[in-house]
Amino acid sequence: MASQAVQLRIEDNLVIMDNGILQVYLSNPGGLVTRIQYNGIDNLLEVLSGSEHRGYWDVVWSEAGSTGTAGTFERYVMLRNSSGFYSYAIFEHLAEWPAFNIPQIRIVYKLRKDNFHYMAVSDDRQRFMPLPDDRLPGRGKELVPPEAVLLVNQVEPEFKGEVDDNYQYSSENKDLMVHG
Repeated sequence: MASQAVQLRIEDNLVIMDNGILQVYLSNPGGLVTRIQYNGIDNLLEVLSGSEHRGYWDVVWSEAGSTGTAGTFERYVMLRNSSGFYSYAIFEHLAEWPAFNIPQIRIVYKLRKDNFHYMAVSDDRQRFMPLPDDRLPGRGKELVPPEAVLLVNQVEPEFKGEVDDNYQYSSENKDLMVHG
């Protein structure tokens, strides 16, 4: 069976990559991922968040010895017959610019809470997830650091007394064993 070639549609405020399996919508200008359509689901990303908070790059870089943030050149790649897409960044540093540090680079995709209740970080780190609502005041008690929340009045009773911490759902690149 012949597969569809990857299509790139550029509209006034959108760029759409489409390979017939997956459609990725990017803001134009800006390049933020605002919508991902797959397998009959209209948007895998959280529709209750503003489109600027659904899929974005978070690059923290600063002059050596200082703090601050700056942008990069982000790129997205879609292949024929693929149910996913690739992302990478190009960093430019001109000779006349001062030295700088890049302590953090991450891509954030906020998935729909009504569709995604299970997280698989690795073969031995998988579980059902508390809801984002459980982190709100009255349901969760903010701890130190503020990314950690004690679940005290959560939606699902199975999570009572647990600490939900954003960083328990991440991995170091050296441990992932999956690269490009």
